[in-house]
Formats: sequence, C-alpha cells, structure tokens
Amino acid sequence: MSGPSVLDAWLGEKHSLYNKDSSFKCDDTCPRYGCRGDLLVDASLFEIYALAKYLQRPVAETFKRYFSLAPFVEHGFDRVRVRFALSKPCPFLNEKGYCTVYEKRPAACALFPEYLSIAGTIDSYVEFPCVSYAGDVPESRKDALKNLFSMHSKEMYAGEIYLFGCAGYTVDIREEIACRRGNAAGDEVSFGIQREALQAALNRNGRLRRIHEKTESLDAPGGIEQLFLGMKIVDALKL
Repeated sequence: MSGPSVLDAWLGEKHSLYNKDSSFKCDDTCPRYGCRGDLLVDASLFEIYALAKYLQRPVAETFKRYFSLAPFVEHGFDRVRVRFALSKPCPFLNEKGYCTVYEKRPAACALFPEYLSIAGTIDSYVEFPCVSYAGDVPESRKDALKNLFSMHSKEMYAGEIYLFGCAGYTVDIREEIACRRGNAAGDEVSFGIQREALQAALNRNGRLRRIHEKTESLDAPGGIEQLFLGMKIVDALKL
C-alpha cells in the first residue's frame, strides 16, 4: 500500500475508538469551558493532516489557521516539549457550542473527560461540568481509551522524529522566560509567557523555520510517507 493508504487505515482504526462503547455525551447546557477556555488541546501532525483532508485545505494552511505551537513542561523549563495545540477558543465550535469536525477532532478531545478516571487526574479538572458525567467507565470503554491514548502518543513521538529527527525533543526556555519576567516576584510563570519564550527559543536556533518548512512538506509528494516513517521508528524503539 502507498503511504497515504497506510495512514488512512491507521487513522480509520484510531477514529473507530473515539466513541467505541462510550455512553458519555456532552450536556447541551454545558458552557463548554474546556473547549472555549484555556484547557490545552494538543494535536499530532497526523490529526492535523486528517483535519486538512476533511476541510479540503492544505496541511500547512490548516496548521497556520487553526493551531499554534505550545510548550509542554514535564520536568522543568530547561526541558520543554514542543506541542501543536488547537487555537482557543476552539475555532470549530458553532454558535450553539457543537463541534463541526466531530469525527476528525483531535484525540485529546475524544479522551476528555473519560480518560481522566484512568489516568487518576480527574480531581484536577472538577471545574469542568462534563467531568461530573465521566464517573463509571465500562471496562470495554477503558480498553478503547487506553488504545486510543497509545495510538495518539505514538503519533506525537513520530511527529517529533519527522520535525526534529528524534523522539522526545526538548527546548531550554529558561533564558527567554527570564527576559520576559524581568524582576517579577514569585515562581508562577504564566502560560502566555511560556508560549512566547518557546517561540523565541525555537526562532533563535532556527527550529521554528524548520517546523514551518516540514509542515509545508506534508502537502508535497512523499511528505506523508516521510511522516509515517517516524511511526515505524517509534514501533522499533517501542516508545
């Protein structure tokens, strides 16, 4: 099979897990705090590709119009992971608060809020009304969620390999944060400052230009095949 055919098969399998054995449904009265607010919704390059095809737009245009780069801090500002994040408020919500790209939405949307019970982080999201409806998750749904999370994680690693040549790529943004904070007291660093610092750090080392070039390459012949090669490396490394 060709690269796009393999990728389409992968995405089809993943999308089949989005609602598999799920009884969860967004409440019509929910103000969509998570969708409209600051809750970070990350997306893989594979998901941006799927959305682009659904919207019948180039991948690079879809990225620039609906997504941005966001920092993912796991161990400190000296090792920040680079993520693609959905713009906020969500650009795909209609005036009634319904998702207009539901079948092709990022996996993070499909995992929330049910996966929180598996991850053990549900207490950190009690301010979101939908969390109260995500209590008892059937075992069959838990299996689907675990598989979906695993596939999404593989996509994130494969995207890093495609963009940076390695999985787990990190950026040191401490210097850029210090420049923006000045003499501000306290340890809290706003997400806005983190995002600006990441952009500046990537721009300084030439990575920002490379990200845009590689994203544009996904619209060229062979681009998708190169992205999917990263998936094979992820499988080989058992990431």
